[in-house]
Amino acid sequence: MTSPRDPTLAALAAARDWAGTSLGDPEAWPQRLRLAAALLLPPGTPVAIFWGEPAIAIYNPAYAEILGDRHPAALGAPGAAHGADWWADLGPLIAGVHTTGETFAAQDRPFRIDRHGFRETVHFDISCSPVREPEGVIAGVLCILAETTERVKAEQRLRESEAALRASEALAREQTHELAVMYDNSPVGLAVLDTHLRYVRINRQLAEWNGLSVADHIGRHVSEVVPELTDQVVAALQKVLAGEPLLNIEITGPTRARPDGMSTWRQNWVPVYDENGIVHQIAISCEDVSEERSAQRALVTLNRVGAALSAEHDLERLVQLLTDAGVELTGATVGAFFHNVMDESGERLHLFTLSGGDRALFEGLGRPRATGILEPIFRNVVIRSDDVTREPGYGRNAPHDGMPRGHPAIASYLGVPVVSRDRSVLGGLLFGHSEPGRFTARHEELAQSLAAQAAVAIDNARLLADVRGANETLERRVEERTAALRETEAALRQSQKMEAMGQLTGGVAHDFNNLLTPIIGSLDLILRKRGDDPMLHRLLDGALRSAERASTLVQRLLAFARRQPLQPAPIDMVALVEGMVPLLASTLGPKIALSVTKPEVLPPAHADANQLEMALLNLAVNARDAMPEGGALHIRLALGQGEAAPAPLQPGAYVRLAVRDTGTGMDEATLARAIEPFFSTKGVGRGTGLGLSMVHGLASQLGGTLGLESRLGEGTTAELWLPVSGEALALIEPGPRHEPHDGAGTVLLVDDEEIVRGTAAEMLKALGYAVRQVESAEAALALLDRGLVPDLLVTDHLMPGMTGTDLARHVQARIGPVPTLIVSGYADVEGLARDYAHLPKPFRQADLARALTMLGVR
Repeated sequence: MTSPRDPTLAALAAARDWAGTSLGDPEAWPQRLRLAAALLLPPGTPVAIFWGEPAIAIYNPAYAEILGDRHPAALGAPGAAHGADWWADLGPLIAGVHTTGETFAAQDRPFRIDRHGFRETVHFDISCSPVREPEGVIAGVLCILAETTERVKAEQRLRESEAALRASEALAREQTHELAVMYDNSPVGLAVLDTHLRYVRINRQLAEWNGLSVADHIGRHVSEVVPELTDQVVAALQKVLAGEPLLNIEITGPTRARPDGMSTWRQNWVPVYDENGIVHQIAISCEDVSEERSAQRALVTLNRVGAALSAEHDLERLVQLLTDAGVELTGATVGAFFHNVMDESGERLHLFTLSGGDRALFEGLGRPRATGILEPIFRNVVIRSDDVTREPGYGRNAPHDGMPRGHPAIASYLGVPVVSRDRSVLGGLLFGHSEPGRFTARHEELAQSLAAQAAVAIDNARLLADVRGANETLERRVEERTAALRETEAALRQSQKMEAMGQLTGGVAHDFNNLLTPIIGSLDLILRKRGDDPMLHRLLDGALRSAERASTLVQRLLAFARRQPLQPAPIDMVALVEGMVPLLASTLGPKIALSVTKPEVLPPAHADANQLEMALLNLAVNARDAMPEGGALHIRLALGQGEAAPAPLQPGAYVRLAVRDTGTGMDEATLARAIEPFFSTKGVGRGTGLGLSMVHGLASQLGGTLGLESRLGEGTTAELWLPVSGEALALIEPGPRHEPHDGAGTVLLVDDEEIVRGTAAEMLKALGYAVRQVESAEAALALLDRGLVPDLLVTDHLMPGMTGTDLARHVQARIGPVPTLIVSGYADVEGLARDYAHLPKPFRQADLARALTMLGVR
């Protein structure tokens, strides 16, 4: 058995964190696997074990080199992690060993693998043997590989060389005078060099290109015959002598083959082997591709000029660009472009620009009569546009009236018309050269292509001049849309930030409600039994008021987080505002004038009246603090549509409640943070910074929004947008205000917080109920199973395992309708059922009694 100090296991354990694999720690592997792993020790031979059905791979460093970039991810992973290419060849071999139980062995077996960033065919001698458990079951497969790629390639090269040698010998045996004639008269240059790079044979074509006779080549070194050859070319020929063929090599340089002294050659250099397989000659084929490359360069020039023309919209710069490009394409010594312009009288003139030569080559140059045009024109070539189409001066080597005939610098020229999309003549291209017959048919095709591009560019330039005003308008619109998009993105980022803060504050508020419930409840119970001690009365009363202030703070946090319990209903906003006017007036004080504007008819809003009154009071207090020296507060009610809201809303009608003050206002930075929780400009101890946050959260929770507008020194407007209710206003009767005290029966009390549960139990006992209390919904259902039939169910909502709403439904399903009161630290909008009475935390005994009275329980 392998010892703990087994170097194979130690190496494997160090190579990978095996705890995360299906095999686990190497020390805990099966004995057969540990013994098989010892076979991985030979460092120079690639060895791998594929264990189990998923073929978990374990291998040595030599095998890892084969995998390349796939190591170490493949170590300890199923064989498929080798990659689809490698595993497509290896996987079936592994599966075959499992199926047959026999060893698979092959020599020079090809595999397609991507191990160095590119796909290649490699060859291996491979042996795959089963690794069996003691009872004979195949537990894995041991693979031993030896890469033979280079040997296979060498043998392939040898076979190719032998084939080439045999072909060469056959050609030599079958060569006839006719073949020799074909060799000598081939349009492709052909030659043979010996190992010293001396000419052994050359045909007439290549000899002529080199500027020497065939006999002058034989026995001479290539650099002596063609001194322009570079050292790099000679070094490349040495590679061919080493057995490496070089195909499609292009060389551009000085030559005697062309008038301009430059050529581009495409050559193939191939090694020739003797009967012993040794390179003893180099076969050369050479083709002049100068015209082909010239055509390619011309195409590149046309494309470049086309791109430049599409970007150039100044007509005069465009004309000069065309003449320069034409000279480059045709090799002319001088070129001109003439186009139509109007003088003051409306007469059409032909404007010339020159390129590639001295302007003085043309006689009769002068200033144009067209205003603002600076280029010179031929005085004797002022032709009306009607005459242009009848003029025989277009086409290769055609005469043109007005051109100085017989001028020594212009022996031949090429002229091409430029015709617009509507077939009118825009102008023409004219190029001259001192060599007769210099312009070929290919030059004419290039000039015609340039003329077609010129026509499009000139038309576009004129069109652009007509629509530039429209484009400027479009650009302004794009800038406006871009600015609007930036504002939207900023609003989205702010919304995401506020949503994250809301989730945080909502959770914190829920926990605080659970803490405040026993504090407020216990203080309330103690106050009811306080006796006649005045000091104890003051202390308890102060503690209770502080706790209730904390409760108010928590309610604002819940409002900001949009998790406060709401009871939305159709609200008469006019009546609500008018009912609050006395309270608002007393809150604002005598130095602030209060006014209200309302429409004659206003549909009801979908809102929670109590929360909405608190929101309006918060806005009024904020306005009062912004007007320390006095001012005016105006409340306005109106109707609006969702698309006009300050933030995206669902389409439809909304009631707008705006509160505007004439106070100090806010700058842009303060306004941007105004609704953030705990952000305040009032100073320490003068506010929590949750007023606007609460109002914003309330509006959002109701399906509306809050808009803020403010300018420093000019006051602030806060506007609530609330959806119009789809229900009619209901007659609301005032509820009972007495506190029930004649409770009877058994209450099943469920809450996972022990201290909250204990306080609530004391309140219920004080109201006259017998209480059975449990810590979970599951425990409550267990009591029912044991026969408990409660008269009343009071349960927390959010509890581990099962919510209070779900518990109420289970209770109803088991024992029938039971009056149910659900208590919650905040409203779970989706999970809190509306068909059960709800009491928010924290609460006093009077709040609990009132909720039970509304539930109809005595």
